[in-house]
Amino acid sequence: MSQKTTVYLESDDDITAVVEQLKTANEKIVALVIPKRAEVFSSMVNMKLLKRVATQAKKQIVLITDNANVSKIAGAAGVYVAPSLRSKPAIPVTQPAGLDTLKSVEEHQLYSEKTTDSVDTNSSDSKDADASSKKKSKIKVPNFNAFRVRLILVVVGLLAIPGLWYVGFKVLPSAKVVITTNAKNLPASVELTSTKETDTLDLEKKLIPASSEQNKQQYTEDFEATGEKNIGDKASGLMTISNCKKDDTTATIPAGTVFTSGSLNYVSAVKVNLDSANFDGSQNCKSNGGHVKTITVTAQKAGDQYNLSSRSYTIKGFSAEITAFGGDMSGGSTDIATVVSQEDIDSAVQRLYANKDDQAIRNQLSNTLTSNGLIPVTDSFYAKEADPVSDVEIDEETAGGTVTLDVVYTMRGVRETDVLAFMLPELESMAGDLQVIESGVASALYKATRLDSGEYKITVSTTGVAGLVLEKTAVFEEIKGRPADEAAAELRGREGITSVEVTSSPFWISSIPNKQDKVVIEINGQQ
Repeated sequence: MSQKTTVYLESDDDITAVVEQLKTANEKIVALVIPKRAEVFSSMVNMKLLKRVATQAKKQIVLITDNANVSKIAGAAGVYVAPSLRSKPAIPVTQPAGLDTLKSVEEHQLYSEKTTDSVDTNSSDSKDADASSKKKSKIKVPNFNAFRVRLILVVVGLLAIPGLWYVGFKVLPSAKVVITTNAKNLPASVELTSTKETDTLDLEKKLIPASSEQNKQQYTEDFEATGEKNIGDKASGLMTISNCKKDDTTATIPAGTVFTSGSLNYVSAVKVNLDSANFDGSQNCKSNGGHVKTITVTAQKAGDQYNLSSRSYTIKGFSAEITAFGGDMSGGSTDIATVVSQEDIDSAVQRLYANKDDQAIRNQLSNTLTSNGLIPVTDSFYAKEADPVSDVEIDEETAGGTVTLDVVYTMRGVRETDVLAFMLPELESMAGDLQVIESGVASALYKATRLDSGEYKITVSTTGVAGLVLEKTAVFEEIKGRPADEAAAELRGREGITSVEVTSSPFWISSIPNKQDKVVIEINGQQ
């Protein structure tokens, strides 16, 4: 029921004060009690202003007064008026002067026609006519049109009552029941072991069988040769070696000994044995004898820069007492060719690793395991790679080559029922008197560590849910047709239910409908 605010006005209140009191009223219906002398309500302008302010503030005003003049102005402005606070408010009807509001329009027309005839007030006929007219004017003519309208409304109302009752009590009624149970989360974790030999569950040793899925891939990367190599001739010449050691010992120069002049190296091809040194009277090492031998040496690399004139050389790995003097070195030439360098192969291998998409293979293996009814342990993803292989050798004269990499990818998967066999006892031990209604195994976090032996340590972490299990159909059968308050009290009394809220619609419905499609049941706290 709507509430109203009653405001008692003072006789000296102006229109501004009245408007302010209307605006500050808290309720939607405002009853303004007007004093006997209230000049402010004698103005049509003030009355319309008051009406407009009430409309803008979304309020309804009622003037409490029995002043006929104020009521007339209020009726013209469309404002409700009541003679007292207990009376039913109405908008006064304005009408022409002299009309009796209790008579029908036809009665007023009849009265008007009779009073328009002219009569002589001094004649006796006139007096008789007046007496006859007054007598007739007291006779009321029934309004048959109004009677017919009322009769039709009554008949229509009687016919509509059954339909309205059916709609109001059979079609429109609905209810919503919200049940909250005391569900709680159960964080649990188990560590399992999977080996190639494990094909059955072992609850005591926590061994779980796992299926492996493999994917073999071969990646290739082409490259161009960018190395350079001199394939010209190597210079060669004679090298004279002298043993001038003063300790009177022999010397042996092995094959492959390097003779150096500046940055250029020459290599011997034969072994040389030198006798002990032979000196003259001035202790100068003689230039001939068994301590002196001449051999052929060849430049370490090709190139015309190895064509040298005769000069002294140092011998790598020997003291300065073993001397070497070379004659003219000749025959060296320069011819640069494009060959495969180590950098060419290394760069191709780097590109190959950058382009291979391990994540795509991981997703493919995971999807395959899932389609086979297994839970993929994505952490078990393992890529066994062979060494990259080039189809051409380093320093090989060619335009380019190809590097190949073979990889075998592996991922393991476990059955949900197998994991549940280990996880469910853990969850039940934490659930207490409640029932495990969600294990969380399907969406659990699976961490796997691969050991050197090839077996895996798999850690499964999940958050299960324990609570009261309710079937919506069973709940409906229990509460259908019962008063809403009674049904709510019945459900609240059950163990595991923390709260029950029942909402019925429309407002006149107080019972749960008998049709299940009219009742919405929500259960919070269970999956």
